[in-house]
Amino acid sequence: MLEITVPDTTKPVDATVPKATKEFAVVLKGNETTGYVWELGPNPLPTGIKATGDKYKVDLHPEKLPGVGGKHTFSFKSGNEVIGKRVSLWFHYKRSWEPEPVKKVEVRVTFSATDDTKRGFREFF
Repeated sequence: MLEITVPDTTKPVDATVPKATKEFAVVLKGNETTGYVWELGPNPLPTGIKATGDKYKVDLHPEKLPGVGGKHTFSFKSGNEVIGKRVSLWFHYKRSWEPEPVKKVEVRVTFSATDDTKRGFREFF
């Protein structure tokens, strides 16, 4: 599965996926021990995009080390409706008991009309 790794930013992140790619994931760094979690934005998903997974995995660390961060991975499937288009996926970093997120990130995914993988995907760090 193609992964789009989002850097620690509030600026929009752009990624392009080749036409043949039907599954992709967006990976965001976080630390659930602080009470903050990444959530898929409240906007409805664009037509042709379906959320298929949402998981958090703690980074490797020495045993019993508290407060270790990790990565939150959101998985998606894309349909033919998005080929040749750009869609925006929004992610919010927030605590469940607080009304507003402390961070919002827009991931703009362009679905290439060709299978050209040389121009296709660019991973961000």
